[in-house]
Order: sequence, then structure tokens, then C-alpha cells
Amino acid sequence: MIRVVVVEDEKMIRRGIIMTTDWQAFGCQVVGEAANAQEALKLIEEKKPQIVLTDIRMRGMTGIEMIESLGEDHNMHFIIISGYSDFEYARSALRLGVTDYLLKPFKDEELEKVLEKVIGEINEERLGSEEQALDFFKEYPGTERTDANRYVLQCIRCMDDSYMKDITCLKISEELGISESYLAKLFKRETGYTFVDYLTHFRMKKAIHIMEKDHPKIYELAYLVGYNDAHYFSNIFKKVTGKSPSVYMRELEV
Repeated sequence: MIRVVVVEDEKMIRRGIIMTTDWQAFGCQVVGEAANAQEALKLIEEKKPQIVLTDIRMRGMTGIEMIESLGEDHNMHFIIISGYSDFEYARSALRLGVTDYLLKPFKDEELEKVLEKVIGEINEERLGSEEQALDFFKEYPGTERTDANRYVLQCIRCMDDSYMKDITCLKISEELGISESYLAKLFKRETGYTFVDYLTHFRMKKAIHIMEKDHPKIYELAYLVGYNDAHYFSNIFKKVTGKSPSVYMRELEV
């Protein structure tokens, strides 16, 4: 089920949204409600919803400020609800990647139309994530028919044994008794990847396998696949898969 949180300071409106919408028909479940942004932030951290419906004008912190405070490292879809037809607020919402902007009072059909749009996006993202996890990197399927294949396969075996360590093309070439430039050329010709690109993708695939079995801290995950800098690892992971490690792990929980 797709998890939903509703944030609205007017209790009757909040309860009306929750009670009159056929969430089950959309494959959704309201996992929490909040009367202000501060409560909502705690709830979002705990429940990790995929959809957040939030009012803009609330005491203490606006809906826009709440979304900004969450930063970019999330995979939530926001639907802004407001009784104020304010262009600047709407523009801010769109800049933050908000899916849609509903003006109170809105009809049930308007909310349902927006939900259909959001759920369609979520389903596409899930499909894309599954394809990336299984197919974003093709490991070298070579055999030992030639010397070139033999060296490349030995290189890949070294990666498999030592990807969690500081390994380089130079170190492996020295172990194999050949020059670094010769190994680098063979590797690129046989696999289609440079040594560094192959090792990077290999490590990211290992990271995904670890996440599928466990939910380690990001710094632990980085260390397990050969990175001492968790921030650098996170950037590389996002560049390769399109998602940060924390977002990827949250999606695996769905």
C-alpha cells in the first residue's frame, strides 16, 4: 500500500479529506495526520510516506517551509492544499517539485484526479527502480579462450575478492605480471568499460545486494563496498542508479 500523511490545521477539513476519500481504491493507506508542520515532520520521519497532502498556511511553519526543511534526499510526492490563491506560493511549490496545487474548497473529483496522477508517477518510479536494480550493469561474461580474456577474468576475480579494499588497475596489473596500460587496454576492449567504471558499477551492484538483505547505515554501506567517504559514495550511487542510497532503501521497504 502507498503510505499517505495528511497535514491540515483545520480539523474538520483534515478529517473530511481522510474520511471521504476512498483510499483503498487507490491502493493507499493514510498512516498519519498532523495539525501543523512540526508535528508533520516527526510523523514523516517515523512513517516515511510516499504521498504528503499539506496545507500551505499553518502557524509556526508553512507547508512550503516544511517541504524545504526535508531537503532533496527523499522520494515523497507533495500535494499542496490552500485557501489562498497566491501565485508566489504556487511558484515556490512547483519549484520544489510539488505534484499539484489544490485551492480550497476543492471537489472530491479534483483530489481524486491528482491522486491518480501521483500514483501513476510512483508506479513508474517503482518499475524504473526494479529495472535499474536488476539491469543497470552487465557483468563481463567472458571465458578463458584467449590470453586477453584470461587476464581480464583474473582482474575481475581480484575485484570480486577485494572490492571492499583500495584496489587499482596498477595493483592488479602488478599481481598479474603485466603492465598497467596493457591491462587497461585489454579490459576496455573486452568489457566495454574502463577499469574504474567497471569497478564503480560492480561496487554499486554489491551495495544494492547488501541493501536487499539488510538496512545498514549509509557510512556502513559505503565502507562495505570500499568507500571511506560516505558522502562521496552517496553521490556516486545516485549518479549510477538515479537515486540516493537512503531513498533506494526506503523504496525497498514498500
